[in-house]
Amino acid sequence: MKKLMMIVMLGVFLTGCNEPTLDASSKEAGTKSAIKVRASLSEGDKLLFDKSLELVAWQGIDGEALLASVMASAMNGTSDLLIGITQSKIMDNLHGKTGQEVIEMGKPLIKKAEQAKVKREQAEAKARTKELNADKLRHEENIKGRRQTKTKEISRLENKKAEWLKSSKKIKNLEVISSRLYKKQHSLSMGAKYDQMAREEGMATYDTAIDITIKNNTKYALKSVYFDGVYATPNRSIHWHKSPVNASISGGVEQGETFKGTLTYDRWSSWGKVSPIKGAVLTLTPTRLFGADGKEIFSTVVFSKDDEKRLLKLKQESN
Repeated sequence: MKKLMMIVMLGVFLTGCNEPTLDASSKEAGTKSAIKVRASLSEGDKLLFDKSLELVAWQGIDGEALLASVMASAMNGTSDLLIGITQSKIMDNLHGKTGQEVIEMGKPLIKKAEQAKVKREQAEAKARTKELNADKLRHEENIKGRRQTKTKEISRLENKKAEWLKSSKKIKNLEVISSRLYKKQHSLSMGAKYDQMAREEGMATYDTAIDITIKNNTKYALKSVYFDGVYATPNRSIHWHKSPVNASISGGVEQGETFKGTLTYDRWSSWGKVSPIKGAVLTLTPTRLFGADGKEIFSTVVFSKDDEKRLLKLKQESN
């Protein structure tokens, strides 16, 4: 753009008898002379002339300030003093110069421009290297952070597993001696007489009852016991029903004592919808034990199957 502006603003032309020179007397003469001066040079010098012409013409001129002035003048519809001064400087830089003189004047400018280009490229390469190193450092820190997070998660899950193994061993000291599921008539608050009437009229409703007998072989007095309940027929692959059975024991069960009790579930509850099936067996597996103060002592639900899968995956990723 600078080269085009320079040619348009001042032009260059040939003068003299032996070797054509540049003259800035008019734009028209300048355009014609630029062609003649260039034509007098060898092919190799033409390239040097093209590079030198622009650099020599614009030597000592603030291109950015000039461009701002040109744009301001175009918007305001007025001439700008800086534009006139710039034209005069370009004329002084090139007027009366031969092609070889322009080339000689341009050689140090070309060298300087090339050196500036090298420095600029080196600075850009350095900036890119710095950014790449910063990205690498951030990536390494992210990896380190993820590793630390995984290590903490593995440690947390291993602690849960250790607690689960301990509880699983201790909780076996609660012995389930027997368990039985059956149906019994829902007792009305009006008394046995009305219960009998309801049976006779076919209006009686029935609840599911679960009888349990347990012996406390732990070292603690127990206030509540939670079980996993499975109602199934032996040698069948699919159970009839599976649901928690939670027993709150009135008065608790002391160490070494045996407790017998009945849990009742109305027809709206999960167990209440289960009907006795010939040959089916109710199996109760203790999962949580609560002490006399109501606080949990042992639990086998602290470490789930999902926890086991998560722990295995994290360990595999860490190897």
